[in-house]
Amino acid sequence: MAELIAAEGSQELFLDVSRAGSCAGLVPIPSQPQRLKERGFNPVIEIGAELAARTGVPLHRRALLATGIVRPQSELNSAKSRSENVRGAFRAGACVPPIALLLDDVLTTGATLREAASTLKAAGAERVVAVCAARAVTADLRGER
Repeated sequence: MAELIAAEGSQELFLDVSRAGSCAGLVPIPSQPQRLKERGFNPVIEIGAELAARTGVPLHRRALLATGIVRPQSELNSAKSRSENVRGAFRAGACVPPIALLLDDVLTTGATLREAASTLKAAGAERVVAVCAARAVTADLRGER
């Protein structure tokens, strides 16, 4: 699956990034410890590894870390509850790239990406660009803040 996602559009996506040279890096959203234990892997890291291999943009696996346990976003019914759920959910780790290509598998309300981007910016990232494999459209969550 990661190979398919990486193949679909990675060339266009990374044309501009390649001009940034060594300043850019792929930063995956970390899995929560319980989800990582259940799955045995982080799907976002799998996607990121494939993108890194295809584009030459380095993968910074430890640039963003989970700070603790949060409820799965899929269990929450409003954009507001999702934002509250991920508040403080991340901390910057080692080697935050100046241009962070923030990777996630599914974008629903953007709460996770906003919180992660804020964390990376506070840690010194000059620019954060969200890159998602899929966009969920849910009537209950769309447009609600």
